[in-house]
Amino acid sequence: MKRVRPIVGLPACEKFIPPNPFYAVGEKYIRAVAEGAGALPFMLPPLADWYNLEDLRARLDGLFLTGSPSNVDPDRYGGPAAREGTLHDPARDATTLPLIRAALESGVPVLAVCRGIQELNVALGGTLHQNVQEVPGRFDHREDKSAPIDEQYGPAHDVEHLVYVLCRDLFMEQVAHAVDEHPARLSPMQRDLKHVRLE
Repeated sequence: MKRVRPIVGLPACEKFIPPNPFYAVGEKYIRAVAEGAGALPFMLPPLADWYNLEDLRARLDGLFLTGSPSNVDPDRYGGPAAREGTLHDPARDATTLPLIRAALESGVPVLAVCRGIQELNVALGGTLHQNVQEVPGRFDHREDKSAPIDEQYGPAHDVEHLVYVLCRDLFMEQVAHAVDEHPARLSPMQRDLKHVRLE
């Protein structure tokens, strides 16, 4: 009997490549799902209200909220207007925020990285610091865009995190190296999220 791979949804970004709009998901995220997790990556175009969320969440075995150069629009969390030149993706916001709430309500596992962490926090009622590098005592998370790509995506600083082992009341402390690109950070973290990262 052939093994059926779990389906993991990856919300896509809207990109404009003249003269037309395109939907895109970073290759590294698709490969992580396919090769790392052995699951079937399923791109979710940012079509917002077109989706029937009940139907969609019934078909997904997981939801992977990926990174992107854009940030969640401050209109989505009542923040001040963003600085000129800040990238936003209103179509992705309109798709992911209700999808996250629907997935969590139905118990669909959600993994969030980079922009996805912003989306998760905002979907649950949280807000963001748009320029965390200007907050006293906070780390500057922006990458050096002039550096080689291996350096931009290489380890930048240590983080401590907790790994929850499913079906056990056990937390294992680990230390890893992380790389950050976004200046925006959770501000504060939404109350239903657990802080598992210490700088």
